[in-house]
Amino acid sequence: MTSKELVRVLKKVSDNTEILIDNKEILSIERKFTASEQKMQLNIVPKEV
Repeated sequence: MTSKELVRVLKKVSDNTEILIDNKEILSIERKFTASEQKMQLNIVPKEV
């Protein structure tokens, strides 16, 4: 799941339950997600020996 997909899900959840999620919260979640995505990509890249 990418950060964009996560945000889409969060927005759907907040719409359906009438709970408003602050945009700042979404941005911080997005930032955390992209950071973890980058870490995962770095781990997947094989090291050249």
